[in-house]
Amino acid sequence: MKKFGSVVLGLLLLFNLCCVGTLAAKSDIKTKTYNIPLRETPPVIDGVVDDAAWNGAYEVKMSLSEANANGGWVKYQGKNEGAVGTISIVWSNKGDEAGLYFKCVVTDPTHGWAIDVLAPGPQYESLSDGFQVFIDPMYARRTSIKNTAMRFNFVPYRCMSGNGMCPTESCGWWESWQWASNYAGSGVQMAATLDKEDDASMYRVYFVHGYTIEAFLPWSSLNVNFKQPEGYIGEKMGIGLAMHDIDWDKEQYIKDNSGGEYNPVNSIIEVNYFTDFGNGKNKLNYPNYYNTLILADANGAVPQEEQPGGNEETNTEQNEENAEEKAAALEALIAAVDKAKADYTENEEAKEKYTQESMQAVIDAVAKAAEIGESNTIDEINAAKTAVDEAIAGLALNNVDQTDQDETNSELNNVENENKTETEESNNNLLLIIIIVSALVVIAVVIVVVILAVKKKRNSAETEMIEGDSEEPEVSDDIENTEFEEDVQEQADQEVEEIPEDSTDLDQDNDTDSDNE
Repeated sequence: MKKFGSVVLGLLLLFNLCCVGTLAAKSDIKTKTYNIPLRETPPVIDGVVDDAAWNGAYEVKMSLSEANANGGWVKYQGKNEGAVGTISIVWSNKGDEAGLYFKCVVTDPTHGWAIDVLAPGPQYESLSDGFQVFIDPMYARRTSIKNTAMRFNFVPYRCMSGNGMCPTESCGWWESWQWASNYAGSGVQMAATLDKEDDASMYRVYFVHGYTIEAFLPWSSLNVNFKQPEGYIGEKMGIGLAMHDIDWDKEQYIKDNSGGEYNPVNSIIEVNYFTDFGNGKNKLNYPNYYNTLILADANGAVPQEEQPGGNEETNTEQNEENAEEKAAALEALIAAVDKAKADYTENEEAKEKYTQESMQAVIDAVAKAAEIGESNTIDEINAAKTAVDEAIAGLALNNVDQTDQDETNSELNNVENENKTETEESNNNLLLIIIIVSALVVIAVVIVVVILAVKKKRNSAETEMIEGDSEEPEVSDDIENTEFEEDVQEQADQEVEEIPEDSTDLDQDNDTDSDNE
């Protein structure tokens, strides 16, 4: 069984190496690069967006069709175009105003629900119109958000009463992954204006047809694992953008809440959700799928990075090759982590099937692999994948499943023993046949030898006989003739004696026949 396990492990490792090569050739991580222009005088965060600083900003179109056309992800395909927006980005290195600036202008034919200002954070993520910024500040490009990425949710309106049909309060924000809060000391700023009209049929109810949001993220707010961007031209970060489109069914709401319970469960409808990254996949929690943001100069240009010594062209090619190799290795690691999660760590049946200790080894290996990103070396990336593969290969069945496995192994052993017995019997039969054939050959040889010996002996005897006859004394012709005459006379006498008694009658008949003639 030990030999069998080693063989299985070896085959698995060989299979994974083959997979690495396959995945390396079919890497689907295709990101875009956003060169963000510098502004000496940054925009004022007031929701008005008339600042000159926004002129020439880097723009990203956000809609269902844009997401499909530019490698994003759409949650609900096959729907008509809903909310359509444009997100503009600039940056500043000016003292306390240093950081990233966002402007989001949206036209929306549907009216969302206004979440309560006191509502917990998850409502910011799914129950209201708004946009989201996914950011990997240190450009780690890992497969996990742990100590890596942040998600800022910006909603254009809220309410005080809990009654979301009355958006009486201003906008709000929430960071989901690192803080799980809207920490006031973070320095994050936000302001919004609404394109709305009154609903004449209901007091303090508005139809919101669109909104504009301005937001500011200082470098200090992008602190992850005690590291934050430095804010220099050429610095890279991972960036992903998303928009939420929510509808609200007023008639359904009134029907369900005639008693004033303010329960929006059945009246809130998620129209769509789309991103500018993911290659058509739901990769919200995968920073390595985010696009690349580069802090550029005022004109949006990024100076060419100087290569350290040697031929510049050669160094560039080498760097490109290394980048492709690392991207392929990282993609293979992502595939291994995804499969491990689906088949084992997030699979309840698998958790029950294998021992807790061996399953924990897989969980730990997957967790460590998820922290690996583009900032790691190729060797570290490959080592993480190997650790995941080996942990999976080392999974041990629990007692119940082990019993079944033991039975299976027993059956396999029985079959193996039967095959072994049959093989031994076959070998014995073959040996017996060989012995019989050999014996027959020996017997045949003996017979041939005996025949040859007899024949030789016979030939020798005949030769002696011939030689003996030639040596007998000669007999005279007289003696030979006398003996011959005696033999003839003796034979004649015998014939006479044998004549039948009725021979007289025969003579008579013969005489009669003669007379008649």
